[in-house]
Amino acid sequence: MSKQNIVSPQCWTKLLCLAQSASDGNDGQSNQLMSKQNQKFVENAMAESMHSADPVRHMVKHIEQLKLIRNNDVDSVAEIADNLEELICDIDCAADFCKLGGLVEVIRLLKSDCDPVRCEAARLIPLLAQNNPYVQNVMLETDLLLYLLNALEEINASEDLLVKFLSALSSIVRGHEKAFSQFYHLKGLVRIECVFQKAVDTHHLRVANKAVLITTNIAISVAPDVRQYNILSVLFRMTLQLSSDSEGCSYFLDYLMNNIVDRDVNNSNFTSDEFRINFGKLDNHSKQHFCDFLKRQLEYEERFQQKGCLERFIKMNMVLDEYSRDFKLEEVSKT
Repeated sequence: MSKQNIVSPQCWTKLLCLAQSASDGNDGQSNQLMSKQNQKFVENAMAESMHSADPVRHMVKHIEQLKLIRNNDVDSVAEIADNLEELICDIDCAADFCKLGGLVEVIRLLKSDCDPVRCEAARLIPLLAQNNPYVQNVMLETDLLLYLLNALEEINASEDLLVKFLSALSSIVRGHEKAFSQFYHLKGLVRIECVFQKAVDTHHLRVANKAVLITTNIAISVAPDVRQYNILSVLFRMTLQLSSDSEGCSYFLDYLMNNIVDRDVNNSNFTSDEFRINFGKLDNHSKQHFCDFLKRQLEYEERFQQKGCLERFIKMNMVLDEYSRDFKLEEVSKT
């Protein structure tokens, strides 16, 4: 288990020595050593402090509480989840939580018959998995990824539940090659697009926007392979169905502004989230969708005087002008 937040014995010894030699500062007399009784009191206080600050101890307690949860005890699950949030956002503590059997209990509650309980359990998954390869590996050894993807197709799933499950999926897949590969082979992108389409048709726009947000984040995480997996095509199809003022469109526009350029770029010096894509290397349908989306968004930003609109317009014109001689938008059918 990790040693997170546990003070070393050497530090406590030094503190004890300082306490023993402390003066009241009133008469300038030489410092007197602490009495045996006071020394014992300080030792007990420090031991109690170390015990109460031990994150493993707290996680064990909360896991035991999770094991006792039955039926529809939403309030208890919510309280335990609240208590766990500050602990498991630490990478080492998240790993310890899984080693202690906590993930097993979270998955059990995810599969309950009560949607509010499932929502409370689902909000723990991103805290555990985000940027944590060890936990992502552990999750891949379970049926969690497949379960979450199947759960997206539940007919009566609430909007809150779908949003939580989409966030959970994203945290497992992002930045983890094996997890993304498994997600892709399980038709994860297709399923997310289906969830998006259903959300648009039923006016559940929180779900629709969340689908765009997590797909954009996945595009960022796979960086050079974004074209290989046709993620941009999925994103263009989704965002062109959302209003220009939506959170999803704004987020995707930022992605395009940061990653689509007018020339080939050596990406070896960039981190994954700085990867650049040459507009000229996109397929014609993606170019068409790119231009449709960009024109619509920039018109919206200009109309409502959004901050940075002029700079974005100039930058994207440079990208498009480079290839406009060889690429006529009208020649590409819109799909």
